[in-house]
Amino acid sequence: MYYHEVRTDVARQGEPILVLSDEELEPGCYNFRSTFDYPQEVADSIRSRGNTQDLRGQPVSTKTILIDVDDPANVDEVRDILLAQQVLVEEYQTGNRGAHFHVPLAERITGVDVVYSVTAWLKDIGAWTLIDPSVYREGGQFRLESATHAKTGKAKVLVDLHDNEELLRLEVKTTPPRKIIPKETVVTGDKRDFFLNLMERRGVGQRHLHMYIIWNSGLRAGFDNDVLEESLTGWNDRQDDPHSNEMLAKKIESFCK
Repeated sequence: MYYHEVRTDVARQGEPILVLSDEELEPGCYNFRSTFDYPQEVADSIRSRGNTQDLRGQPVSTKTILIDVDDPANVDEVRDILLAQQVLVEEYQTGNRGAHFHVPLAERITGVDVVYSVTAWLKDIGAWTLIDPSVYREGGQFRLESATHAKTGKAKVLVDLHDNEELLRLEVKTTPPRKIIPKETVVTGDKRDFFLNLMERRGVGQRHLHMYIIWNSGLRAGFDNDVLEESLTGWNDRQDDPHSNEMLAKKIESFCK
């Protein structure tokens, strides 16, 4: 069984309230829930301690990726990014000016690497810098459906179910965080290393760092931006799950700055 914490306010009042993740809640009864669900053993620990402190590194679970876009200027771009993944997406008005997107998963994911895996997917598709990143932690919280916004008095409501027979539920596999390599040590300066980098294949969650490695090893080997752009395009096309042309162009643009 899985549980999530529910609250009436952003600030917790009293001990945590945990409900089964599949439990139907009365609309408006609570305004917030934990971003992630808790397995039984974690829920029992929260109850015994009376708080959700020190959850970092504990296993959590989810069957939906919850996305909060605070800045209304970013809503259209985030929507386009998500729809480009060809997966089911639910779009909500938050009661304020932003938007929420819920992306249901094909299968529930559980474990100590869930938070990393979700954030890695959001970074890999190019959405990370456009959304509120603070909710992606073991004790993070998210506004519930039908919750009333404290500033506007308006409720969170479903406005669009981006769904058709061609779309599938998103599949996300949990993967452990990769070792962070200092930027100054990930590239070298000869053409042999550049071409070896081009021969490597990378999966979702690993592509952006390797594209950075390719680009910078190419610069140090003396290639100009046009050659590097053509090389990255070819490398991307050879991957099992390549970036879209639009996403690739954004990444190349960021490398050129």
